[in-house]
Amino acid sequence: MGRFSFLLSMGSVTLVTIGTLGCYLLAMLILGRSLSKESFGYVTLWVYALNVLGAASLLGFPNAILRHYPRARLTGAQWGRVLPKLAFQSLIACSLGAWVFHLIYDLPQFETLLLFLAASTIGFTLLPITILQIFGRFALAQGLYTLWRVGMLVGIGACLALSLDLHVRQVFIAIALSGFLQAVISVASVLRHPQGTESLPLRPLLPDAGVFASLFVAAMLLLRLDAFFIPKLLNFEALGTYSALSFLALTGYGVISLAVGQVLNPKLANREPVPLKKLTLLLALGGLLIGSVLALTSTWTIPFLFGDKYEGDFRLVVGLLSLVGVLQVLYAIPSSKVGILGSKKLLRLYVPLSLSSLVVDALLLLWLVPKFGMRGAAGAAALTWFWRTGTAWLAARKLSPN
Repeated sequence: MGRFSFLLSMGSVTLVTIGTLGCYLLAMLILGRSLSKESFGYVTLWVYALNVLGAASLLGFPNAILRHYPRARLTGAQWGRVLPKLAFQSLIACSLGAWVFHLIYDLPQFETLLLFLAASTIGFTLLPITILQIFGRFALAQGLYTLWRVGMLVGIGACLALSLDLHVRQVFIAIALSGFLQAVISVASVLRHPQGTESLPLRPLLPDAGVFASLFVAAMLLLRLDAFFIPKLLNFEALGTYSALSFLALTGYGVISLAVGQVLNPKLANREPVPLKKLTLLLALGGLLIGSVLALTSTWTIPFLFGDKYEGDFRLVVGLLSLVGVLQVLYAIPSSKVGILGSKKLLRLYVPLSLSSLVVDALLLLWLVPKFGMRGAAGAAALTWFWRTGTAWLAARKLSPN
């Protein structure tokens, strides 16, 4: 498959992601306008915890499967035997993770239970969508993986239509139910494909899976570590404001980053040619231009989107967060290349480099946030992503040209 096919695949995934992400953004805009800053910050923390636990739930096995087994074996695999094993694993991992968040942030028990249910079902969906990607169903896979965002909007809309007071618990219930529905539909979509006879032992994948799990958790925490620190170093009201700024500055970059990763992984696994240098240059220049516009216009776009309670001059914070978004997009390219094509030795070197970013970010947050507030959090994120993206490109250069 050539360049046109690659761009077509990336475009279709991007369109689907924009649709589901649009539902999520609309839901968050409604919440930002309807809830207090403190409640909005709490919803943000809960959703971020959901994303982190979901990323850790399968312990890296989907990507390890892609890396370890050839395509011919994957298309003829007995997927019906793999799904239950990893579903049980997701339940165990997410139950432990939800308990940890309960201890750290003193979450109410029922909301902790909802966090467990949502994370385990949404996280498990990563396996069936990986299978769908193997069969070339990229847009369907991305749509199913983000279906819970649509359910979140539907739940909020139902509360408003029934003239009910909107509370955070109603939002969490809608997400948990949507996650369950998402998992059921994803598994049903996989089982519609003919089941082969090839077995896929998981035990030989443990070393690679451990590497990928470390990378995934580190990546998810880096995307959200500032939000986890702000409630402890400042308060939930500050997190509510910071979350509104982050949604403005980072959303578009998140769409492109997801699309790049979703399309690159299977194509690199199949050793298909991909124009990485041109893609990198295009993403960098376009991202910097968009970030400048977002920062300059933020003084009126933030109150327009989230309400008058968010008025203020946040141009510096939005500019720094936009730079973070550009770096996140650029990071998706070398991380995909290293994850799929890198040797075991390179992967094991890459893990401590990736985890070191967490240490850097945590230290910067502890130093800068008490002194500079939200500006310190955004500055810490930008410096950390310079480090993370730079080390990823250095690791990718050790590979032969694609």
